[in-house]
Amino acid sequence: MHRTLINGLPKLKYIFRFAYTAESGMHFPLHHHSEITELLFISDGRAKYNIDGKDYEAERNAFVLFQQGIWHEEWSLPGKPIEFFCMGFSGLQLAGLPENFILERTKPAVVMLPTFTTEAARIIRDIHREANSSAPESAFIADQQLAVLLSYLCRHLHYLPEAEKKQRTHRTGSAALAQKFIAENYNKPLTLAHIARASWASPSYLSHFFKEETGLSPIQYVIRIRLDVAMHLLETTDDTVEQIAERVGYASTTSFHNVFKREHRISPGEYRRKSPE
Repeated sequence: MHRTLINGLPKLKYIFRFAYTAESGMHFPLHHHSEITELLFISDGRAKYNIDGKDYEAERNAFVLFQQGIWHEEWSLPGKPIEFFCMGFSGLQLAGLPENFILERTKPAVVMLPTFTTEAARIIRDIHREANSSAPESAFIADQQLAVLLSYLCRHLHYLPEAEKKQRTHRTGSAALAQKFIAENYNKPLTLAHIARASWASPSYLSHFFKEETGLSPIQYVIRIRLDVAMHLLETTDDTVEQIAERVGYASTTSFHNVFKREHRISPGEYRRKSPE
């Protein structure tokens, strides 16, 4: 089971749905909340905010954080409507963060989570419905739904970036391993499967991330290395074109000649003649 950041569950203090027309506009002057955090979800329109001295604009499906004790000011955009849900809560405790904080104070206070938008909107509307219901246990259910919402936010804001960072680190390491293997084995008959095996990746996965890291496919990279070595040998040795083709991994001189000319618009022999003494 994955570790958890959540050491204390939140209690919903209120949830409101606000809707302002383009004519009425919205402005809440500079203020802060000393005992709660407010979480906004913009269901339509756009607005601007100053939060902890930083200016933000937020649009539909954005989350806006007014964390406990943080000064903030809110405006609708001139001539634009705005609709949003506002949830106030207390009791949340995440490991390593102040009470009721969802993110470190240095992180942006407006966030977009495209993969979570639909689910978040559904949960928030459920919270709003339960919090305004007279049905038995509605307040308890609303608290639990808020806990679910904030748990998902923790997953997206804390765990997924960490997993993506680990994945990027692994990909960079595997790409470097593949490059090293190619540089040391370019004179052999290399295939994508050989390179993938040496870099501890599947051929399809290697092809995808290797191109992202280098701009070339693994086989294109093999060709580049072979031709770089071939140009060096053409410039610095008296080896024949046939000998150089073999040294850099081509069983056929014709294949070497064709690849060289395709990549450099000149034959190996012409390249040698034009090279400085």
